[in-house]
Amino acid sequence: PILTWKEMASYILLACISDFAAYFLGFMTFISAVDLTLIYSFFGLAVSAVLRRTNFARLYAEKQLDEANRELSRLSKIDFLTSLLNRRGLDEKACELWASHGKTGREISFCIMDVDFFKAYNDRFGHDEGDACLVRLSKMMQEVFGPDAYALGRSGGEEFVILFSGVDRVRRQELFQSFSDRLASEKIVTADQTVSRYVTVSLGCASSPAVTGEGQAALYKAADIALYHVKEHGRN
Repeated sequence: PILTWKEMASYILLACISDFAAYFLGFMTFISAVDLTLIYSFFGLAVSAVLRRTNFARLYAEKQLDEANRELSRLSKIDFLTSLLNRRGLDEKACELWASHGKTGREISFCIMDVDFFKAYNDRFGHDEGDACLVRLSKMMQEVFGPDAYALGRSGGEEFVILFSGVDRVRRQELFQSFSDRLASEKIVTADQTVSRYVTVSLGCASSPAVTGEGQAALYKAADIALYHVKEHGRN
């Protein structure tokens, strides 16, 4: 049958609409695919950047923590007043020294130095002046013994320790005399002028292999006995 012009126009319009719909849906599908690809790429880059920053922050935090722990470990071995080693630091150095002695056989020496009549000094001048005196002594120790000593420390109160490795008796005596002369030149007034005009120190020293015994404890005991002997026979 012959179609009227209205029917033909309707069919043509419907065909056009169908073609346009098919084209539009296809185009949108293409656009969606492109958008999704871009979104996924951007998301991947963002995640990668976040992970890199997170990893960097973690590594930086671990480094900072490691440095803080090392600093705390160092400070735990330092005497807060004199900046010399404390008892813990001295024990560690003594163990190292004894271990090296077993390998090399080099002579090692453990020396204890004690400030004479220091309690009277504290009682008369006060603890602040007593601390100032100990600080002055520690600085003199660093200047006189520093280049030759394996370690310097304050074991407690007015007692100091000097560790030597490979320093013979003649050289040690020279160093002790130099320290005594340096201390005398400082003219630190004592609490009791009838005993001594200026502050003095007494020192006991023990060395291996002259001392026989088990480990560094034997050296410390021998040095302590030597110091006691000096204290009993005039000090200084």
